[in-house]
Amino acid sequence: MSTDTYVKKKVLAKGKVKYQAQVWFQGVFYGAKTFDTEKLAREFKEASLLAVLRGELQPAAARKAQRRVEEALDLPMSHWASLYSLYRGGEPWQVSPCRIPARWPSFGG
Repeated sequence: MSTDTYVKKKVLAKGKVKYQAQVWFQGVFYGAKTFDTEKLAREFKEASLLAVLRGELQPAAARKAQRRVEEALDLPMSHWASLYSLYRGGEPWQVSPCRIPARWPSFGG
C-alpha cells in the first residue's frame, strides 16, 4: 500500500519549476495534477489518497469508461436506429450518412 506524498519536480524550458502529484494506490492509477508549488501538490495528493481510502474516488480507467457510457446514452434515437439498420443488413442508401458516426462507439475498454 503506497501512501507516500512524494511529488515529481519538473523544470520547464524557461527554468520554471512545476510539481506533479500522481495518485497511485495498490498499483492502480487514480489521477495526476500539476501545481506551481510543492505544498499544493502534496496537499492534493494527500486529499486524493484519503478520498481513495474512503471510496469516493474511482480509478481513472473506470471514470473514463463511465464517461463513454454516459456519452453513448446521450446520443439521439436516430443514431441508434441507423446503427441497428446497418447491423441488420440495411442498404447503405437507407441510412442517412450524416447519422453514422465517424468513430464507432466502443464500450468497456
